[in-house]
Amino acid sequence: MTVKLFSFLFLLSSLSSFSQSEKTDHYLTQEENETWLANFQKLDNKNAQLEAVKEKIIFDAKFNYSFITGICAGVGEHTRIKTEVKNTKSRIKKNTADCKIFFVLNTDQSYFLNLKKQENHKEILDLLNASNIDTITPLNRGAMAIYGARASCGAVMISSKNAHLIESLKKLSKQKTTKF
Repeated sequence: MTVKLFSFLFLLSSLSSFSQSEKTDHYLTQEENETWLANFQKLDNKNAQLEAVKEKIIFDAKFNYSFITGICAGVGEHTRIKTEVKNTKSRIKKNTADCKIFFVLNTDQSYFLNLKKQENHKEILDLLNASNIDTITPLNRGAMAIYGARASCGAVMISSKNAHLIESLKKLSKQKTTKF
């Protein structure tokens, strides 16, 4: 009897510790995004900034935005509750995030860079290099004033007037690239 009890307690404790590590590995918090932005602002080299942006966009692609956190713009309370209940089950299966940093490429048009929504944005990332980018500007909480609730974790605005890049982007946009 004692062996069974000991075995049960051991199994129970190992399961709870496993589930805790599982939960933290698959959840992107607003604080993590704020830390990333703070570290990004310390970078003084355009090459390093661009590499950090590319890595972050690729990293964020594995996370789904979760309405469970209560961040939901323009939706009534009744709808939000329905969405929370609906997404609670999927939260266990998918990587979720409080919010994501909003990455925008501004040329003659604006492109919201999100590999989760548009896989061909990977091609856009491949086109970007320090020589065809004019500025990379991190926007913290003030990003909501420009881009709304979708930038609640901040935004990074990449600007370019490079003719070759703009022409390449136009070709890609004909292949169903989402533009904003």
